[in-house]
Amino acid sequence: MWLTALQADLRNIEKWAEMWQMEFNVDKCKVAHYGKDNIGFKYDMYGHQLQAVIIERDLGVYYVI
Repeated sequence: MWLTALQADLRNIEKWAEMWQMEFNVDKCKVAHYGKDNIGFKYDMYGHQLQAVIIERDLGVYYVI
């Protein structure tokens, strides 16, 4: 299933960051669930659940779900 594939990608990013002695700030990582039929899968990084948002600002642009 593609949901588990996305979570697996997050695990690969964690491994990559560890290899390069970096760490993502999980508090700044967010999840936006697009689509009316989206089941809202809960993603995590480093054992911390990522915050789901309905609006997010990036480079001065607001993304509204």
